[in-house]
Parts: sequence; C-alpha cells; structure tokens
Amino acid sequence: MRPRALRYLSRGGSYSHVKSRACSATEILRKYSTGLLYNHSIRVYLFAAEQGRARNLRFDPELLYVAAAFHDLGLIKEFSSQNERFEVDGANAARQFLSTHDIAEDQVQAAWEAIALHTTPRYPAVHASGSCTPQLT
Repeated sequence: MRPRALRYLSRGGSYSHVKSRACSATEILRKYSTGLLYNHSIRVYLFAAEQGRARNLRFDPELLYVAAAFHDLGLIKEFSSQNERFEVDGANAARQFLSTHDIAEDQVQAAWEAIALHTTPRYPAVHASGSCTPQLT
C-alpha cells in the first residue's frame, strides 16, 4: 500500500512515473527515520503542495516530495556529519539521491537550497543571480 502522499502526488499523472523516485525516497525515509520524523516529512510535503496549489504557484510535485522527505534526514545518525548543520546534511543527502536519479543540476541545486535553508529566518527572496530561490519548479 502506498502512502497517502504518493496518491496525492500522483493525482493527474502516472503513478508508475512517480514510483521510481518518490517511492525510493519514501523507502529511505522509512528505513532510517523514526515514525515521528516520517509523519512530519509527509505532512511537510502535503502542506507545501496544498499551499502551492492554493496560491497557483508552479512547482514540481515530485521534486517537492523528495525535498520534504529529505529535509530533516540530517537529524538521523546515518546522514549526519561532524562538520555541518543538520539542514546541510539533509540537503547533501538529497543532492546525492537526486543526482543518481537523473534530475537536472538546476533542480538538484534548488532542492539543496530549499533543504539547507529551511530553518534560516528571512532568507533573501532574490538570489544574487536575480532569480527567486529556492523555487522547486
């Protein structure tokens, strides 16, 4: 049985396409995290996706799902490092995962920034390049 979030993610699309990346991310999340962290990460995705839809924002639901799944993995021993904040450790894990799943580098970077900066208050809305980041499009 697939999690409710994956059913939500696959609305209007093919579940088989979603299965490879989102299910792999879910398997990692289930394997290494606690029930509390798993449920939190799924709620983060559902809330973010609903907010995006309600605001008519363009976003890649699959990329958003993976970012939500990995956003707190740096709290878990297997993903934490001695030298980085947990947010950066989670972002690094997401980068590695997405890079092995043929995701374009600009999307990998957007996910990395979203995760690494998710607890940074008042992150500037405009990146030095002039583009709004992080944006999971």
